[in-house]
Amino acid sequence: MTRDANGFFACPYCGANTLESKSDGLHCPACSKTYPFSYGLANFSFSKVAHWEEAEEGIMRGLLNSFVGIDDALIEMLNKSDPKLKEYLTGYALGRNRAGWKFLSSLNPGGRVLDLGCGWGNITLSLASNAGEIFAADVVPERVALTVRRLQEKGFLNVTGCVASGWPRLPFPDSFFDLVVVNGVLEWVPGSPRDAQSAFLKEISRVLKPAGQLYLGIENRFGIGYFFGRIEEHTKLRFISLLPRFLGGLYHLMRKGSEYRAYTYSRGQLARFLKCAGFPDSVFYLPYPDYRDFYRIAALDDPVWMSNSFAPRTIRGKLAKLINMKTGFLRNFSDSFAVLSAKSEAPVSFIERLRLHLIKRNELGAQARIDQYFITSTARVNIRFIDGDKKYLLSLALDRRAAKRIQMAVSARNALSSVIEGSDIAADLKEFTHGEFEAEPYILRRFYKYENAAFFYKSDSASRIMECSIDWLRKFHSLRVEEAPFAPALLLEGGFQKMLSFMPEEVKGAYGRFLQACAGKLFKASLVHGDFRMENILMDTDMKVQKVIDWDLAMLKGFPLWDVFSLLIDIRFMKGGSWSLAYKGAVEECLRLKKENGAFARYLEAMGIGDADFWLSALTFPLVQLYYKMNSGDQHPAVIIDDNFASVISYFLERAVKI
Repeated sequence: MTRDANGFFACPYCGANTLESKSDGLHCPACSKTYPFSYGLANFSFSKVAHWEEAEEGIMRGLLNSFVGIDDALIEMLNKSDPKLKEYLTGYALGRNRAGWKFLSSLNPGGRVLDLGCGWGNITLSLASNAGEIFAADVVPERVALTVRRLQEKGFLNVTGCVASGWPRLPFPDSFFDLVVVNGVLEWVPGSPRDAQSAFLKEISRVLKPAGQLYLGIENRFGIGYFFGRIEEHTKLRFISLLPRFLGGLYHLMRKGSEYRAYTYSRGQLARFLKCAGFPDSVFYLPYPDYRDFYRIAALDDPVWMSNSFAPRTIRGKLAKLINMKTGFLRNFSDSFAVLSAKSEAPVSFIERLRLHLIKRNELGAQARIDQYFITSTARVNIRFIDGDKKYLLSLALDRRAAKRIQMAVSARNALSSVIEGSDIAADLKEFTHGEFEAEPYILRRFYKYENAAFFYKSDSASRIMECSIDWLRKFHSLRVEEAPFAPALLLEGGFQKMLSFMPEEVKGAYGRFLQACAGKLFKASLVHGDFRMENILMDTDMKVQKVIDWDLAMLKGFPLWDVFSLLIDIRFMKGGSWSLAYKGAVEECLRLKKENGAFARYLEAMGIGDADFWLSALTFPLVQLYYKMNSGDQHPAVIIDDNFASVISYFLERAVKI
């Protein structure tokens, strides 16, 4: 797993960068120190203490010894975990939002990046696609080994891992990195808190190039939640960070029997701390809801950006926003910070370079500025620009999987617009430009003023959302309807058999035989959106559909009911539960609505969809979801094929065979 040590590592004891690789580890000829290998990785850590709060040591080693891919082993492990641990680890190990800030940094394709405290590699994985070289370091050998293997399995050959604690020195030469990431790490640096943390930050300054940047994610000592009794994350004690350090130390000693060391800081304290460590220029952002897993981020000192980033619906939320706009209290009392710090004048960020590029191409106005920055559930970063009364939405990808979705969206839009030329929907599809900047694909389109259907969702509004959406689907699907013979071998671009192979053994045979028995039978085919969820349906205040966005998974020929099932499953997922139970509920809801003289019954009549079409649509839908979600990298089979899947499919097969 290691690469040649020469030029990459420096002795953390004496600073010499002429380490020699030997059978027992890396040897420093200057001071005669030897650093052993752990899982094939150089181990520079002087600390023997490992934090296993995210998983037991045996679980981590089991993952590394797995014969399947790391991500597959992770999913299998998570499915066997306690529900609370599963929820935590799903975000910690597989969450894709943790690097959502990266386009605000000066990251560039030829840069060298260090993820210091890499954990299970979420941030490392995202940054690897934008960096020339990526280094992963952590105090726990298993974390680094797992991160390096994850990246290598995904085709990244630019990754180097090492075990490092940062004490007494980081094992890297001076002026080596363009970007160093310290996410949720500073407060855990061992030793006397202020002295150890100061030395740690000075070490980061040493290994950064003169124009390099530090990204720091950390809680705010005076976060507003603590004043309302939220438990402090590191000590599990209420109010401790709000107390003077001396009293906080006594409180911790009385309750925990140990010294209080997990220091966090207020904004002013942190800015001064960074400046003393060699970072005179720092920009503070608010990651919402928390720096560990956020879906929005805003510059704390930009009142327009802050104001436009949040649209609370409750009276309490609206009051809080008004107070913040008047007083700016969140500048100092946000729950956590995302900080980009520079050793000298702040370098130009990726998003600023791209903005200037788009202005040069006349795709943005010269005065365009950011007023929203948010991350979607499919790891797409959407950045809204305002330019006078015009608004634009720029979409970027957090990782390779999301980049593939963007490329799919461009292809789908082009194919669809040529087929439905002249319609309102075709005009909507053409309201975008796309390209690639510094190897990063992007889509730019006009921003629509409407809210998505999820904004209007309440238990008593679900039927209204369904009715209005079905009316839009009837118009869309009617643009191209034909009868076509069902051909399983050609289904999903030839991926039918592969998707069938993921089915549980108890239903695989019956499932396959049913679909083969339907081969050659005519079915109603139409255009299909492919991702018809509430998030992608834009409505006016009367809840009428005005636009539909995100055509990544659109198809020219498919079962129109696939879009209906997508919407109903999404509505049911808002209430929680498993995918297969939501799928069962969606199909049964359609059967109920079919008997009523409502929007769905009119839709079925207009499209000419009979019972045979209905059940063939219902039983091919899970295969389609598997194929398109996996093909774009959004989901693993276990997300859809959960513990209830086999019984649900068996139930529907019994009903379908009778038709």
